[in-house]
Amino acid sequence: MSCIRRGVKQFALLALGAEAALRDLEQRVAVGECADGDKYVSGTSYFPTEVQVGQLPSSAVTKVESEVTSAGLIDVKYGSNFKVLTERLSKEQYVLTQCGTPEPTADDIEAVAALGEGYQRKYFTIPLQSVIAGNTVTLAFLRRLGVQDRVSHVDQYATGACWQKSISCG
Repeated sequence: MSCIRRGVKQFALLALGAEAALRDLEQRVAVGECADGDKYVSGTSYFPTEVQVGQLPSSAVTKVESEVTSAGLIDVKYGSNFKVLTERLSKEQYVLTQCGTPEPTADDIEAVAALGEGYQRKYFTIPLQSVIAGNTVTLAFLRRLGVQDRVSHVDQYATGACWQKSISCG
């Protein structure tokens, strides 16, 4: 299916109700996107060390670009089946739970990353099935990850043919 037709199809589905395009948990487990809840074992790590984000900015980036400081505003900590991303500028903390696994308790989250004073905690199940790209920089990353089919709305300044088509579809 061409990129343009896929974009038209996605937005037609959105107009009819985005839920129609989303996979249910059973389908997501079948394609390896979610953990099988029936096989969940407490304490099993769903985020092996080799795929975890390290310190931001990395020592390699700091060595080459010592003026990079904004990466220091983000911190990522890992639980067994969830990650906690803390963003210091907006004072928000995102709890990202692997789909197909149980939601962590408040105590589980606090043990990994305490909620700072004045911070707001938000919860998401990952991987996300639908996202909005509020700027054009994000679009390149989503395309590179191969998940552009999950983008429901894009920035008006998007330049790619498929992104332009999706804008014109409303």
